[in-house]
Amino acid sequence: MEYLNNINLIKNIDDIHPSEDSTFFICPYMINQMNNKQFLTFLLYKQYIHSKELCSFLYIHFNKNKIHTMNTIKNILICVKENKTFKGALQNGNNFYLFYECECNNKIYKYTSHSHFFWTTIYEIVHFQSIFNIPIHFSTFTLFYKYPQCITINDNSIPYTIYTSNAISKLFENFHSNHYFLKNELNINTIHFTMRCILFPKNDTFSNIQNNTFKFKHMDDLRIISE
Repeated sequence: MEYLNNINLIKNIDDIHPSEDSTFFICPYMINQMNNKQFLTFLLYKQYIHSKELCSFLYIHFNKNKIHTMNTIKNILICVKENKTFKGALQNGNNFYLFYECECNNKIYKYTSHSHFFWTTIYEIVHFQSIFNIPIHFSTFTLFYKYPQCITINDNSIPYTIYTSNAISKLFENFHSNHYFLKNELNINTIHFTMRCILFPKNDTFSNIQNNTFKFKHMDDLRIISE
């Protein structure tokens, strides 16, 4: 089962019928591959509300008429550099979530405090409700609570997201009892020098996590997604 196939989406963008109260949320996503498993990342935008940072989907309120609003959405999508394909729209009341699948590039992204766009994992959106301790807006994470079908692809488990300030050269130094160990650093104060890694849970999940420290057997069990 491919992603979003079990949700009743509006497949043709011309079949969207908004009202003057509608908000359009633009949801670019990427299907990533790791060890024959797939996981999702969504592109979130950092904005400032009352001088505080907040991440959310890109969005636009209905403006003037449908044609003008749709043209504005096309202009907004220019900032998404990856090749993208419209996969459908999910209507939630007066609001619409527009899903665009982006071509996977397996890139390790580099983020700084000046970055405005972040490819964000489902674990960060749903579990942390933040990325780099930047809060994620409720209109973004509540989508996945209301529509849990959007959380996974092909019934794969959700990989953990782990933050670490270790350098890449020291990432695999902590090894004993036939396992590597990596502690998730929750109190990240800066985006600089912080790596984000993912680790798929095993069947014995609870034995793999102790005191917020994750253990894994092989180097390729862990993947760096940004630094």
